Amino acid sequence: MSIKLAIGATVSQTIRAFYRGQLDYLVGRGYRITLITAPDPALHRELPPEVALHFVDFSREVTPWRDLKTLVHLIRFLRQERFDMIQYSTPKSTVLCAIASWIAGVPCRLYCMW
Repeated sequence: MSIKLAIGATVSQTIRAFYRGQLDYLVGRGYRITLITAPDPALHRELPPEVALHFVDFSREVTPWRDLKTLVHLIRFLRQERFDMIQYSTPKSTVLCAIASWIAGVPCRLYCMW
């Protein structure tokens, strides 16, 4: 049985900086990974082909209405995908992914402070 893992980061630079080798390692051990981050059309070319991307309208600033809309989007997405685990880092994605994954019932939630 493979574990369905979501990884949330506010911007793709975080993925590039901290997850490169980790993604290959996890895919090699059967994890099914979806990255959740702000839109970056070039990111998919830098990832293992097995890794899925889901772009979300994250902003680094405090934007209450935009953040609420993003939160609702995340809750719907996480409920639909039924992940076994979510790992999040960076301030904005941590707040929104933590709330959304709790509401969506993701059983294992992990915060990583890089």
